[in-house]
Amino acid sequence: KHRIRNHFTHQILPDPKIPSYRMRLIGLADAWDFKVVSIYTDEKHNRDCEILTVGTDEQWRPLKLPSISNLGERKIVCIRSKMIVYFHIIRLIADGSNLCIRVDSLGVDSECFSSCTIPQSFPLGLKISAMNWHGRLAFPYIEGEKLNVMVFENGKEQKMSERKIIVPLKFLEEDQSMKENLVPSSAHGKTQKIWFWIKEKKLKFGVLALWVL
Repeated sequence: KHRIRNHFTHQILPDPKIPSYRMRLIGLADAWDFKVVSIYTDEKHNRDCEILTVGTDEQWRPLKLPSISNLGERKIVCIRSKMIVYFHIIRLIADGSNLCIRVDSLGVDSECFSSCTIPQSFPLGLKISAMNWHGRLAFPYIEGEKLNVMVFENGKEQKMSERKIIVPLKFLEEDQSMKENLVPSSAHGKTQKIWFWIKEKKLKFGVLALWVL
């Protein structure tokens, strides 16, 4: 069981569906509520979603992920989830020799999904991940010794920013072996620092970002 350490509710959560791929506790400032979102794998090896309101729900409530059946013969290469302001489900979809990004964004307060497929495509072999870039969802990838960051514009337009961020990774000049397992995680606050995951360890590097039109 998962215990919510709250002196008022003393609530013990029912187990989420197993295996749970990702589970997050999310605070809603306007409503003074907390919700728990779980992404899990069903018996057909598909990813799906469920949600629970702390202090109110005694059972998980299903939230069906938007279908991708309208994408024809395209297949899901991998799925990533990222909690920024919304809970984002990122699908990297192979389309011939190109890679498309599908974003399903869950508004946790409304419990509704909005979806879009970013029109810009990328080479299939490009290693794209997802990260929190100063409170915005972003898609980074490393080319050579530089980190390229494409920021996803939140809001009704749901598109990439016209500006791309290029970050020189000086530390790769000294140790190229890090590059293979280096995954950008987040950049936030006023500091010029970016967090990376590398082999289950989280590292922080001081870098300088360059904006490119």
